[in-house]
Amino acid sequence: MKNIITKIILLLSVSILFADDLIVDKSSSPQYLTDNFLRFDSFDWNNTFTNGIATPDTIDISSKAIILGSTFTQEAWIYSDQKGNTTQNIIGYAPTGIKASDTSPSVRLIGYGTGIWYGFGDGSKFYSYMAKDVIATPGWYHIAVTFDGTNYILFLNGSQVHTYTGAAGKTPLNTPIKYMGLLFQGKIDEVRMWDVARTESEIKNNMNTRLSGAETNLVAYYPMDINGDYQLIDLSPNQNHGIIKNVNVMQSFSSNDCSQTDGTESCPYPTINSALDNAKPGDRILIKQGRYSEYVNIYQKNNLTIEGYPGHDVIIDGTIPLNTDWVPYTHNGHSIYKTVIDFDLLSNRYGIRTDSVYSVFVDDRYMMMSMPLNFKNPTESINGDPKGIDDNSPASIYKYGISKYKNVIHSPVPKTFGTEVSYDLGYRGGELAFLDTLEEWSFDPGTGTLYLYPSDGFIPDKNNVRIRTKDGLFYIRDSDHMEVRNLHFYSGPLHAYDCDYLTVEDSKFSFSTDMYASQMRNGSALGRYSWWRNLVFENSNNAGPLVHSRHMYTTMENILFTNHSWFSGSHDYVTDTRNYRLGSDGKINEYGSDIWRYITVMNSNSAGIFPGLRSLTEYIRIENIFDYGDGSGIQRNGTATDSSTTRYSWIINAPRWNGFRWNSNKSGHHADMHHVVSIGNSRGFRLKGDWHDTYHLLANDNLRTDISLPDYKYMGIDKITSGAVGNANSKIKNTAVHNSFECMALDCLPEKGANKDPFALDSSGIFYLRNITRFNGGDNPYYNLDVELENPWTQIKAFSDQNLLDTYNVGPVENKIQNYDFRPKKGSALIDGGVVIPGINDGQDKAFNHAPLYPGQNRKYVGSDPDIGPYEYGDSVYWIPGYRYPHPSVPIPSDGATDISLEYGLAWNYPYKKDYSNLSATVMVTGPGVNRTAIFQYPNNVLFETFEPGGTYHWSVIVDGVSGPTWEFTVKDRTYPLNDVSVDTTIIGIKTKDPDSLMVVSNNRLSFMRFDVPASINSSYKIGLNLMPHKKYILNGGIVIYKYGLEGWNQSFNSNNIGLVDKSLLTPIDTLSTIKEGELIKLDITPFIENNGEYSIALGTMNSEDSVSFYTSEKLLISKAGYRWELPYIPDKKAWPSLSFSKDSLSVSYDIPMEKGWNLISVPFTGVKTRPKQIFSTLIRKGLLEYVSSPSGYFKPGDPYSTLTSISSKEGYYLKLNGPVNKIFFRGRALTDKTLSLSAGWNMIAYSPDYELAVDKAFESLIASNTLQYVTGFVQGALVYDPDAPQSSTLNTLKPTKGYWVKVKEAVTSFSFPAQTQGGSVGKIAANHSVKHPEVKPNPSFMFIKGKIIGRYNVGDWVKVLSEDNHVVGAAEIIEGGYLRNSAVYGDDVTTEDIDGLKPGEKISFTYDGDTLASHIQFNPMSFHDVKLDYDTFLPTIFALYQNHPNPFNPITTIRYDLPEDGPVSIIIYDLMGREVKTLVNQVSAPGRYSVNWNGRNKWGKQIASGMYFYRMETPGFQSVKKLIFLK
Repeated sequence: MKNIITKIILLLSVSILFADDLIVDKSSSPQYLTDNFLRFDSFDWNNTFTNGIATPDTIDISSKAIILGSTFTQEAWIYSDQKGNTTQNIIGYAPTGIKASDTSPSVRLIGYGTGIWYGFGDGSKFYSYMAKDVIATPGWYHIAVTFDGTNYILFLNGSQVHTYTGAAGKTPLNTPIKYMGLLFQGKIDEVRMWDVARTESEIKNNMNTRLSGAETNLVAYYPMDINGDYQLIDLSPNQNHGIIKNVNVMQSFSSNDCSQTDGTESCPYPTINSALDNAKPGDRILIKQGRYSEYVNIYQKNNLTIEGYPGHDVIIDGTIPLNTDWVPYTHNGHSIYKTVIDFDLLSNRYGIRTDSVYSVFVDDRYMMMSMPLNFKNPTESINGDPKGIDDNSPASIYKYGISKYKNVIHSPVPKTFGTEVSYDLGYRGGELAFLDTLEEWSFDPGTGTLYLYPSDGFIPDKNNVRIRTKDGLFYIRDSDHMEVRNLHFYSGPLHAYDCDYLTVEDSKFSFSTDMYASQMRNGSALGRYSWWRNLVFENSNNAGPLVHSRHMYTTMENILFTNHSWFSGSHDYVTDTRNYRLGSDGKINEYGSDIWRYITVMNSNSAGIFPGLRSLTEYIRIENIFDYGDGSGIQRNGTATDSSTTRYSWIINAPRWNGFRWNSNKSGHHADMHHVVSIGNSRGFRLKGDWHDTYHLLANDNLRTDISLPDYKYMGIDKITSGAVGNANSKIKNTAVHNSFECMALDCLPEKGANKDPFALDSSGIFYLRNITRFNGGDNPYYNLDVELENPWTQIKAFSDQNLLDTYNVGPVENKIQNYDFRPKKGSALIDGGVVIPGINDGQDKAFNHAPLYPGQNRKYVGSDPDIGPYEYGDSVYWIPGYRYPHPSVPIPSDGATDISLEYGLAWNYPYKKDYSNLSATVMVTGPGVNRTAIFQYPNNVLFETFEPGGTYHWSVIVDGVSGPTWEFTVKDRTYPLNDVSVDTTIIGIKTKDPDSLMVVSNNRLSFMRFDVPASINSSYKIGLNLMPHKKYILNGGIVIYKYGLEGWNQSFNSNNIGLVDKSLLTPIDTLSTIKEGELIKLDITPFIENNGEYSIALGTMNSEDSVSFYTSEKLLISKAGYRWELPYIPDKKAWPSLSFSKDSLSVSYDIPMEKGWNLISVPFTGVKTRPKQIFSTLIRKGLLEYVSSPSGYFKPGDPYSTLTSISSKEGYYLKLNGPVNKIFFRGRALTDKTLSLSAGWNMIAYSPDYELAVDKAFESLIASNTLQYVTGFVQGALVYDPDAPQSSTLNTLKPTKGYWVKVKEAVTSFSFPAQTQGGSVGKIAANHSVKHPEVKPNPSFMFIKGKIIGRYNVGDWVKVLSEDNHVVGAAEIIEGGYLRNSAVYGDDVTTEDIDGLKPGEKISFTYDGDTLASHIQFNPMSFHDVKLDYDTFLPTIFALYQNHPNPFNPITTIRYDLPEDGPVSIIIYDLMGREVKTLVNQVSAPGRYSVNWNGRNKWGKQIASGMYFYRMETPGFQSVKKLIFLK
């Protein structure tokens, strides 16, 4: 039984789904019964849109066409979309015109589906009636017409609508009914034709019932079932099966539990198209997990959202499974497989005509269409070298096309779009004759046979092969406010035509186009405003992966394009073309400016991006694009250049392309470009036109030209001025150029060619390496700008090992991991070499052609002046362009990198967010000497750290709870020179880099090397100077090694240039009397390196006739004859000068974290040196150590009267630091004799174990013998352990490398700490309680107080201890029961000039909650006191001033007073003459009991004379005066 009732229920209830979520769940299909219907639309067999009016869809029933006679009935269920053509045919045939007299009985829709027109011709006239406006809204309607020879009646949903009698007595001409759905747009079901006029009751009673086909007078019946030949079945005896032309056979679904699919969780739609059929504006279609082999066409639907269910993997799939048997087959001597495809069966299964094969996949691995020239599967990743062949298998397709005249693999498919280039190759891909290598396929359409040559692991079977049969996949037409997200589009594109406000985001596109499936592309045509965000496009062939045309205001943000356009010469850009509108005068009157942001195009045989007019491109990364031709990584033609902006981008490794180009014979004007890297390309920057602003560029290692700002191919701003001079008004500043520089801008001087004046270029911040070396009297450099950069991408690492061997006879290169650190390295001439450009590098936010992305995007320079190039040395932000992953990514240095500098700024890229407000990152770094966690606020992303030589480190970044991978890098064990140069001392003048790689030492010629010793190098390291001799011309005397005393010299164009500075500051430290050419010299210079920082070494000769040369840090591995700039940059670092760092067996490193201020430590090792200056040299070199104190004396750096001359391994020492430190380093061996001798009284001892011990376990033997009195330590202040009062103790745990005071009642001749297993190793050791109050300044002079507070108090509050002049000198925390934790009270710090603590004998007082209590306790270092503090619990009810206590007094007294209410209060001391001595209180106070101390000093701080004084308390309602007496 057909479930036609579903349509009626849907018609009545569809409104309840408005603006709701519609669930699509493929897995729900088995629960439903299905009912076919036909879908007619404007899309052809290949899912390509036609004209929207004359639809290509129809059902051809002309084979045994029905001829209706004098009586008949025609009926059908229809759903009109009410769009398309004004007149649409449901059933009928009009051979010569819709009103012709030979028209068969026909039923049509008029008024775009709102009315019904029915009639027939009798050979002389067309008799018909138009029932207008009978269908109000789109929906399912049953239409029937009957003719009984007189009455021609129209029925709608079983009810009579109109009776037409104009055809009475007429008989239709015997014209056959050949078509259904001609020009129709909508859905049709249950078409029936009868040779009788059925009654209203017959129609109504049967319209919802499936017929058997054997009913009397039934001459045609189409319930929309499909046979095995993919024909529409006629169930009537006539068997006039219909031929399906472009029509989609769709299904409705129902079950016992779901009379209709409504998109709920219980009754979801099993297909996307069924949900779309019923979706209304405002609906969101949520698609659950699964692979949906559907072709989706959306026409004139608005305000819909289509997205994958959160967390589900949803694939919109343009492939279908074959499910056919494969048989082995031998072809061309190869064992292959073949199968025969039954396309009718496939068409029936998927409801759409299928007869082609465009792509083949086995277990989702792409198979290649057979080609004459064999190559590897192009979906495999590449290493950045298109020429590399590392094995005997077919080469990568990217290898071919090295020259456009040799070994090129072009696409054999003609191109029709934009800049794409076609080649007539005389063959078609996929021919059987070409099937001769692994993973190729061929299809014979004549026999339907598919041939496949599989590779191991991808053998075809009945279940693992899928084929693509259509060009299109997902088409949106004339639909506004559409949103598509969280989907994977597989083997087919998403194309939008004339759609406004389209959003496509969080999705992936795989295999969108292929060789013969490339007419439909991802992108938008016409329309306004679209956002393409957070997308991945991979493996698109033979077409641009994303193409926008005539679309206005496109935003493309965070998109990765990879591995697309596999054939040479394709010019398949990611592009936005013709984004403008013309006015009536034919001129542009509106620019639809596009935005490109966070875009990566990489690993492709294609072009890069081609932005539209007035576009902003920022954070673009183009890398490894291998096509050839007249194109670019970032391409802008003349009009697209005008008023455009390009910033913060990389173009890397486009060896046959321009990196960046402003192009055309009528090139553009007023373009902005800044902070762009172009490296490893054919040309770096090709910048035609004029009035451009170009700043902070890096052009390095480009084959033909690094930067070209020519004067040609420019015709003025109006683009019609012949002879206009290009770039005469352009600017270029703060730019680093390697070898070839064509510049007509004023900043380069108005002279053509490369020989620019280096001084003039320097004034514009231009560093032109080739000219700098020429200025020095040489030729082109052996080296490139890599020598100035920290750790950049380098072309030679992109080469395969075989390519290196074949081309240069070298290799392999160690660690070919590319790094992307383009910052100036320390000491580079690029640092501070630029000029200030307002709005670009001074921190101002200026709009220029486009406003900044966020405030502060164009950051202020670091240092005295801006740096040259796109990055600033020392900046806390390292901008990284390109696609941003969902997690932190793009580590700088790269994962697995080696040879990283000892001082480095780690950087990373944040994950993609639409909004970066208040975003933070947590960075964790671990490795030798480093265990660090730091938090950064966006956009800050640089963690500066100093590392240990040769150490391997791991680090990771977490943002919003999402962690990136754990990355690894290894630090080098040496540093190379910041500068190394040979100088003729008789010549005064600027000395720049040499074009060769030698330091010559001879008469009047010195060689200088400037090194930096990193902060991680300490006294535990031996430091070696390493030199490689090149030539020994004459050496009769020797080579003198000098320490050169001038810091900050360089090779820049300033007063610190080595050619201008004093070169006489030389101190000889060693002499080389014999050398061998090519044999490394190693010198121990440890004694001469006293601190971290800059050191310079000079080389000179002893005799004037001696002459020797050494290699510099420009030494390359190869120096093949030919043009030097064509040599690969492969540094021969083994020959470079260096300082190496190594440790020996005496090197000991302790994790001793120390605070700023005072620390109590021990040095429990046997050292080779014992003097404090030697032991603490690390701290001294860093300028951290201020003072060392112990019972044996003191040591102060630089103090010749220091009395502490030796450090004992068994004693403790107070160290005062001016900053914190995580580690301290010693040279020595672990302590073997760990016994201690304790004298009666106090002993400051070392703690020698390398494990923690609970204090009661550590001194268990002394406690048992009642010998131990106290133990004190010092961590952020003094701590104490009292064995008689452990509950109030603050010292609970002894820690390695700390020092402690121990007081014993009698001498102990031999004491040792217990082994770990004996004391404190079982269970958790209690933590120490550091008593740290912000007003207290701890120091080694202290005593302890403990006790109890009586009266009012709060646990956790502090009782502060005051000196006689009311300074806070201690604080005790109130714990449970009102006890005061045993706490230190501090004396004066002898290392400061101020009096900041108690003097011996000075009395203390206590203050809590505004009440101060005096005491008779006097300060006595290392003493202990119990106190009892009584604070009243009641608030006063009256004002009162009490007699001071003590009285008489010296040196301090306490005055108490009561306040029962809020208000101002003052207490002033007067002498007998009534003169004011000092104001003690003058404030507004809350009710309470108060006290104030007075130390007998006047308001100028001087001691008063002995005698009587008065003190007066005054409030608005109370006054009181009392006497007090001060005695000396």
